[in-house]
Amino acid sequence: MPSKRKPEQPCALCGRVHENPSERLAHFLVGHGPLNTGATPRKRHRARAALPKIHRRLEEMGFDEVQAHRILAAVAEELRKMGAL
Repeated sequence: MPSKRKPEQPCALCGRVHENPSERLAHFLVGHGPLNTGATPRKRHRARAALPKIHRRLEEMGFDEVQAHRILAAVAEELRKMGAL
């Protein structure tokens, strides 16, 4: 049975391809600077929803629970300052 997964899409700004949507979102938010100050509630919700996925990916990369939590807290704080959360 074929997979119903969408093909991997590159970053709209630099063309870099990521394995999953949460990596693509994190790359876009952190790698390309702040969003417009008027981020829509939908964009804010998507960014908040990606945080647990990023936490899991950090643990898969070899960080322990505490390190992953600290990294994620720092990322979330920066995203809040930018107005993305």
